[in-house]
Amino acid sequence: MNNMKVLLPDGTDFGDFLDEMEQKSKKKNLRNFINNHFKGYAGYRAFYIFTHPWEILLEWKRQIKYAWQRVFCGYDERVAWSVDFYLAKMIPLWLKDLKDQIGIPSEMFDELKYDENYCYSEEDEKIAHNKWNDILDQIIIGFENYPKLSEFTYDSKEYAESVQKFENGFDLFRKWFSALWW
Repeated sequence: MNNMKVLLPDGTDFGDFLDEMEQKSKKKNLRNFINNHFKGYAGYRAFYIFTHPWEILLEWKRQIKYAWQRVFCGYDERVAWSVDFYLAKMIPLWLKDLKDQIGIPSEMFDELKYDENYCYSEEDEKIAHNKWNDILDQIIIGFENYPKLSEFTYDSKEYAESVQKFENGFDLFRKWFSALWW
């Protein structure tokens, strides 16, 4: 089985083809040297940038356009290319900032007892704050798992776990949506 040769449609041995391609690649010393010693730009390898310098100008033009859109619209057109991934990236950041604030929804105090002045003790406020932070953490974990869904196959255990975490976080997000403010 190990001695079986793989032939290409023209009858050439696949191993010979790979050897030939490696030899051709070694002959392109300048390209390899530049790619190995210089950093690429805008997703292009260094040699391509050296041979196509106008790509730098085109990338600058795109970045200026996106910056202009962010200043005047609050977002740039790249957000619309994948709104779901953009929100899945931004919502955890926003909720982490929200956790540091002092606002706590009144529903977090429902099971706690207040005194005769309708005030809660510091311990009760701490319990309510921790309860709210736990809810926010679950929402954060859920949205952080959404981009991971594209990394796994649909029938894998990791995919099922990520889906469950996202659905749990999204359900809590929907339930507490009106309370997500300072």
